[in-house]
Amino acid sequence: MLGEALALSSALLFGLSTVLIKTVVPRVDSITVTAVRLITGAVFAVLVSALLGQFNEFSNISKDSLLILLVAGGVVMTGHITLIKAIGIDDVSRIFPTMTGLYILMSVVFSVLLTDDVFSFKIILGAVIVLLGIYLLSYETNSYPGNSGEISVGSKFIALGLAAFTALSWTFGILTMDLVVNTVDPLLATSVRMSFMSLLMVIIAGSKLRYIFKIVTRKDTLALLAGGIFTGISTMTFISALKWSTPSIVVILNCTAPFFVGPIAFIWLKEKITKATIIGTVACFLGVVLTLS
Repeated sequence: MLGEALALSSALLFGLSTVLIKTVVPRVDSITVTAVRLITGAVFAVLVSALLGQFNEFSNISKDSLLILLVAGGVVMTGHITLIKAIGIDDVSRIFPTMTGLYILMSVVFSVLLTDDVFSFKIILGAVIVLLGIYLLSYETNSYPGNSGEISVGSKFIALGLAAFTALSWTFGILTMDLVVNTVDPLLATSVRMSFMSLLMVIIAGSKLRYIFKIVTRKDTLALLAGGIFTGISTMTFISALKWSTPSIVVILNCTAPFFVGPIAFIWLKEKITKATIIGTVACFLGVVLTLS
């Protein structure tokens, strides 16, 4: 039960983090937002690991495991950037389930391709249902107070492409993390990976970080910091869940995040939740469950 509880906690916290960041992206560029989010999350993860004495085990990490953590961190970092770019264009209540459905579907497909398994009828049917859900999620153009009118068709396709890239990069992340989670403590693995991601973002963002807290409001600052902390906790609980439960159960529970995001986006961001959005979100979830059953 511990692994399942951690997976659900990860879904809730990451969904809440994404909604918090959505409130900031209209005023702050995606690179800066990603940098602050990952740095804050990394600092939190490092502090927790240090307090629990996990860094005493750092010298025991093999070179191969360390390389996997760093490479995975770099790839996953690009996914964070494209996700924030995507939610800056379109509604988070649609981008999030689209990204989640593709992420899990890609994880299953690549897992089959990398093993001796074959594509069963359930996997194929589940994939079709996920893709149908994604179509429904992109069917209507929503507008809400944070947008200046309707979203163009071209912008919707750009947002969808960015969400797909996020899904692909995070698929790589979960497949590689599964290789080290049984030999490296989850908290320590999270700290190493997120610290490297933060270092890369500092290099990419450059001088923008120096002035970020001088140009944003206190409300935006709190949203950025809280989003970063929630991201750090979400990452730690997700990686921990992989250790105490099976990957298939973890990813199914983790893909419940859109069910948390939808109501929060409706109440907080005033996004319009249409029938197509609801049916598309449910279809993505059912497709994932069918694929993994």
